[in-house]
Amino acid sequence: MLASVLVASGCSLFTSLDDLDGDPVVETEGGVDGGVTPEASTPRTDGEAPRTDASDAAPASLVANAGFEEEGPVGCGPGWAAGIGSARRVSPGSGSPSACRVCNDTGYRDLFFVRSATAIDAGPGRWQVQFAGRVEADAGYKAPYFSWMLLRAKLADGGVATDSKKTTPDGTWQPTLGSIDAPPGTVGLELELGGDGETGSCYALDDVVVVPP
Repeated sequence: MLASVLVASGCSLFTSLDDLDGDPVVETEGGVDGGVTPEASTPRTDGEAPRTDASDAAPASLVANAGFEEEGPVGCGPGWAAGIGSARRVSPGSGSPSACRVCNDTGYRDLFFVRSATAIDAGPGRWQVQFAGRVEADAGYKAPYFSWMLLRAKLADGGVATDSKKTTPDGTWQPTLGSIDAPPGTVGLELELGGDGETGSCYALDDVVVVPP
């Protein structure tokens, strides 16, 4: 059911996925149970230089259009659906032609993000996600207060388990890493990627990798 994942060697932004941990939040009809508030953290590089692009280096991603290289009629191309705010493909990416710029155009402070267009075929276990992101301050775009990622495990009984991660962005391409312990009964995984900031703030995304258990 799950695609195989190749592990890259050499110069790679995608490092130390095994170090990730997180306490999932389980949402029920009565509210949220057993969750933790995400904490800000410093983006990691583990001493390695940024890699080129998810399309030309391993590990392979289970997300469609993970490097935002495919064009579409709107937004950031196929594989990605509109969330809050606006999104468009831009150039350059993280060592590649394209990336996805997500912006807050709501008129007030809010989360702004894109989401995976369809759920990834998933089962129980620890799923790990990493993507590259940066603030395009050199192009005049306002920085969000933090970058943000939400992982959502969809359960066969209609329930949902979620975990989120936020980091402090800067003007260079940096990795954000997160994970979710998908419980028994998990049938799909969804992503939301973006930031939290005042209107006019933007965040560029690239190289999304989803790694199965």
